[in-house]
Amino acid sequence: MNKVNYARYLPVYYAQMTQLHETCPELYRHFNQGYCSVQLRPGNPFARIAVDQTTEETVNKDTQTAGGTRGFSLRQGAVSRYYLTADNRAAALRQLRETILVNGSDTSHAKHPDLSTSRIKRDESGVTAICDLLENDWTNPFADDPSCLLRNIYRSGCEGGRF
Repeated sequence: MNKVNYARYLPVYYAQMTQLHETCPELYRHFNQGYCSVQLRPGNPFARIAVDQTTEETVNKDTQTAGGTRGFSLRQGAVSRYYLTADNRAAALRQLRETILVNGSDTSHAKHPDLSTSRIKRDESGVTAICDLLENDWTNPFADDPSCLLRNIYRSGCEGGRF
């Protein structure tokens, strides 16, 4: 990530966004309604990210290779060719992914594992166990008649004289 360029562009971005209600009122209304993020996969409702981050991550994902540029060459010419042809490789990969998803042969990665039936059941049983522990096993310090084993921190003792 090029943080220096992001920092340099911040005043320009801020100026554009503060004038958005005048320069592009329709987009301004759209943003005010909360439509300022993108969801790439419909099967995962928890994966909404900012539009600029989506663009950056999509380009990075489509152009990556195992090991990155460092993994295949240290020569400047090879690295230059890698980046000059990155858009063609990215387009080919995108078409391949879309073809695979359209044909339905590999949609298992499109659903988030936290949305599986077994995971939902496991989470529900965990929440039930915690609620049971809080309601039945632990002392409620706000109850009208708390347990005699509630520790009195001020006196360094215990209600009822027991520890």
